[in-house]
Amino acid sequence: DYYQNNKTQYLFTTDQQVHLLDYYGHEIIRYPHPLPQPGHPLHLRVVDYNRNKNYPQGNIYLKDKHYQSLPTWNPKALKHSFAEAPVHIRVQKKDYFLALQTNGTLQAWNRKGQSYSGFPVVLKEPVQNPLWIRKGKTTDDTVLMVLTDKGKYIHLNLAGHIQESTQLGCLEDTSRFMVCSSQTGHTYVILRKDMDKTTVIDMDKNVLFVLPHPAQRLQYYDFGNNNQFYVVSNTAQKLVYIYDYTGTLLDDLPWHNEHGVSLLFSEVDKKIQIYGSSNHVLSKYERYILTPCESSIAEELL
Repeated sequence: DYYQNNKTQYLFTTDQQVHLLDYYGHEIIRYPHPLPQPGHPLHLRVVDYNRNKNYPQGNIYLKDKHYQSLPTWNPKALKHSFAEAPVHIRVQKKDYFLALQTNGTLQAWNRKGQSYSGFPVVLKEPVQNPLWIRKGKTTDDTVLMVLTDKGKYIHLNLAGHIQESTQLGCLEDTSRFMVCSSQTGHTYVILRKDMDKTTVIDMDKNVLFVLPHPAQRLQYYDFGNNNQFYVVSNTAQKLVYIYDYTGTLLDDLPWHNEHGVSLLFSEVDKKIQIYGSSNHVLSKYERYILTPCESSIAEELL
């Protein structure tokens, strides 16, 4: 809300510039702006830490909505790349800018760009997974979860104290672990990817089910009440498979799709709707979902 008038604007980047468009697709005054490093991968995130709609934005280049650099953030120079876009949270009236780097270093800065006590935390293992955050009322009950590429599961708090460090399962040299957040970001599952299978693990570190093939990409949708869906993509063959919360394949034939999908679920109608695209064509797939009880009745009727 650039003009603070409850109207929507759209902030995005190309490989050369950052753009801000109004609702009608017109460029906002003073935009576009050249990127600090044109042609390089860039994370972009909007932060409203004063809740006054005077947003900074950036890739540890923090800028206000007029694209003016904020002091000490021009840029915040780090030697290693980010596992995901840096995150801002506010706990007990304190601002925390959190950044997880691919070398396993977790950073936490205040608004002035100063490191908080206890940070950085050096985990000494490579990380490609995003930082998962369960925000609490205090710094002690706010949970930061890091999953390393080799499956070390680490819980920390905002004081930088490691509260849990667990290795997930017996490792093979080719095993890799991934965090897949749900569409809301409130829950997640963990994938253990091996050469011939994919193991899906819940937040309590229990195995949910095993897929008899490697998952190149997985999207996790959690609608509660055993209404969880897993969209597994074979990017090489451009095929999508949909599984329910038990790991049961919903259709024998996969759905042709080139990119990620969007999934909607109606608990009233017990129906999922999936939107995807292939060859520049938007596709819609619908399917009714039967509960285990309803499935048993249907089988008896047949």
